[in-house]
Amino acid sequence: MTERERDYERYRAEGWWQDDRLTDEVRRWASTRGDRVAVIDEQRRVTWSELWNQARATALELQALGVGPGDIVSTQLPNGVDVVVLHLAVELAGGIHNPLAVQFREHELDQVYGLLDSKLVLHPETWRDVDYTAIHEASKASSDGRVATAGEVLGADEIDGAPESSPSNASDGAYILNTSGTVSMKGVLHSHEEAQYSTRAVAKLIELTHDDVVICAVPMSWGAGLCWGVRFALFCGAPLVSMERWDPRAAAELIDAEGGTFIYGPPTMARDLVDLADEWRPAGRLKMICAGAPIPRQMCVDARERLGLSLIPGYGQTEHLHSVLGRLNDPIEKLTGSDGRALPGVHLRAVDDDGNECAPGDPGELECRGPNVALGYYHQPDLTEQTFRPDGWQVTQDLGTFDEDGYLRVVGRKRDIIIRGGLNVSPREVEELLLRLPDVKDAAVVGYADERYGERICAFIVPKGKAPPTVEEVSAAFGDMGVAKYKWPERIEKIDDLPLTTTGKVRHQALRDALSPQAEDL
Repeated sequence: MTERERDYERYRAEGWWQDDRLTDEVRRWASTRGDRVAVIDEQRRVTWSELWNQARATALELQALGVGPGDIVSTQLPNGVDVVVLHLAVELAGGIHNPLAVQFREHELDQVYGLLDSKLVLHPETWRDVDYTAIHEASKASSDGRVATAGEVLGADEIDGAPESSPSNASDGAYILNTSGTVSMKGVLHSHEEAQYSTRAVAKLIELTHDDVVICAVPMSWGAGLCWGVRFALFCGAPLVSMERWDPRAAAELIDAEGGTFIYGPPTMARDLVDLADEWRPAGRLKMICAGAPIPRQMCVDARERLGLSLIPGYGQTEHLHSVLGRLNDPIEKLTGSDGRALPGVHLRAVDDDGNECAPGDPGELECRGPNVALGYYHQPDLTEQTFRPDGWQVTQDLGTFDEDGYLRVVGRKRDIIIRGGLNVSPREVEELLLRLPDVKDAAVVGYADERYGERICAFIVPKGKAPPTVEEVSAAFGDMGVAKYKWPERIEKIDDLPLTTTGKVRHQALRDALSPQAEDL
């Protein structure tokens, strides 16, 4: 038995992992809160009873199409009730749900199908003027007869003989999230017990209950939207309000109309809400987990004082759901100067190149070990062994430091570190410093080749006005802040918007590529 397998036994013995699935919770809410609203999108409002019956009827349709225990059902759909119904229906049929980004086209779809061998791939006919039927008809899955429109399985109302519980064990796979690899796609497999632990732990820490209302404005095909929108609300019995795309004014209107109390997203979304403070303030308290980038101190203050919005930092990966989270009663220094501290039962450490644990304040590569870590990469054993090691630790390739109180500060990706004249520069640290400047709306930092120093620092800046600060102005500001000179950007590039991945992370490689002599404008 490996250390990892021993960890699994310990998680069950200590109660971190329990014998439950999400559909068990929804069945309970349908029984106890059946006439209450469960999900709201731009076209529909469904109650818990209606949601449960639709999920059961759809599960029956999936079974008729041959979906059984362990089979993968991929869905490429925009946010809405249909995603929620299908997520539950796949679980009731015993399958594994694989949500696909709406941005995927034939190339990505063929990668996913080649990796996962999905039993069924469901898509809309068209959405926002995109012909998804034509896209999927050109895919490899279509040639195998495994593609259908979502409408062909949704809409059934026959529940006679439909499953009332999932045949899956809690240790079985629940869903697969796709993430980009060095060469092609990877599929991260999450189990029911691991996913339920993460939801349960985070809900307890931020005090989310069925009295809350969850606004989901990030894609439900991402881990953020699926885990901290769909599954979060369904687990807690809270109404889920779906937005197809982010629009701060529309979000403010929904928060007012539906009584929204929780939202999840990057700090850019929080900034958009704070920018409305001159004309809008929610009637009640609002909580938001901000992950993926640091929370600027002034924005945190403004959010709390002007909107009654509590911003909570967090850190996680597709490979492990939240490992650290801020606490509601944390002082502002921790909320803005860290990404939070470890969830109960989770161990996170920073190690040096020799695998030794770093002292507080010293940066190292982060490794995670806990009941929040995924099972591995689906059908990719070599990659799984490299990342999800038999000794129980998951390798993140992220760099971070811990303070004396155990609070984490992520400083960047291992491969994104800039080495200038033999000194390591964290892009994230420089980006945080740039965000303090009054003319900077957003920023990303990369290295570019230099004969003398090996690399120099370039800052891509989204200005608040017409022009970004100059190199001289940035240098003066960094000097005033007491920043070591080797961390000062030596090149500034104006950009209208930072290039992002489908999961909302900055594509630093695209920025590096843009600096090459052959590059065209982004």
